Amino acid sequence: MARKQLGNGLFYTRDSGGKHETTPSEYVKWAIRRATELNVIFNPTVADIESMIRNEEAIREDLYLDYEVAGDELSRVGLNALLARAVSDEKVSHVFIPRRDRLARPTDPIDGVKIESVLRQNGLTIVFKDRLLSPIRTGRRPDTAEQITAILDYDAAGKHGRELSDKMVLCQIALANGGFSTGGRAPFAFDRWLVRQDGERIRKL
Repeated sequence: MARKQLGNGLFYTRDSGGKHETTPSEYVKWAIRRATELNVIFNPTVADIESMIRNEEAIREDLYLDYEVAGDELSRVGLNALLARAVSDEKVSHVFIPRRDRLARPTDPIDGVKIESVLRQNGLTIVFKDRLLSPIRTGRRPDTAEQITAILDYDAAGKHGRELSDKMVLCQIALANGGFSTGGRAPFAFDRWLVRQDGERIRKL
C-alpha cells in the first residue's frame, strides 16, 4: 500500500470520567493548529466534537472519541475504529492524539507501546502535544530510547489512573456521607441545583 507522507489526519481522544466537556474541544483546536503547521488535511471542527459528546457518538468522519471510558480498557469502540481506519485507509498519514494518557492508561505499559507500534509500522505518524513519532519503516529496528521513554510514560499514566481512581472513590464517599452530590450529570428526571449548606436552593445548574 502506497501511503501518502502528507495526507489526511485523524483525531482521537478519551475521557474516563465524562466530566470534562470542554477539554476535547480544546484538543481539537490544538489538532487543527498542528495540522496546519504540518500541511496535513484535517477537516473536523470544534462543533463536531461537541455534538459527538451531546449525542454520545464515538465516531464521526475523522474524529474518534471514547467518552466515559477508562484508560485501562484497551478494546474500545472509538479506538478500535480508529486503528482499523488508520491502517486500511492509504489517504491517512497522521493521527493526532493530545497525550499518551489519552490513548491509554494501561496496566502493562507495553500495551500502550504496542498500540503505537501498530500505527507506526503501518506508515503512520503519531502527533502528540509534546512529541511527533515518525513511521517505523519495514526492516528498521525501533529506536531504543523512544521505546524506553514510551514505557516510562505509559507506566506513569497507569499509576496515575489507579491513584486517581482511589482518590475519586474516597472523595465521592465523603460527599455522599455529607449529603452532597457526587458530581457528574444528574440522573434521569432529576435536576442539579446550587444550594447553601442549610439546604436553601440558590439556582438551577
